Amino acid sequence: MLCTDGLVERPDEPLDEGLARLADTALAHAHTPRPLNGSVRPLTAPHTRRDDVCALYISR
Repeated sequence: MLCTDGLVERPDEPLDEGLARLADTALAHAHTPRPLNGSVRPLTAPHTRRDDVCALYISR
């Protein structure tokens, strides 16, 4: 999964926390039929998103 910083950065926390949140969410949805939707939607709730987001998920 590749993504822009808008998915993980929040002004009130260190970047490591956002990256950990993304890793946890991506692992939780890795084996679902639509892993990108399951991973991105919880992280882009309107009250938490302050930047544009682009994400790419490649599976084999």
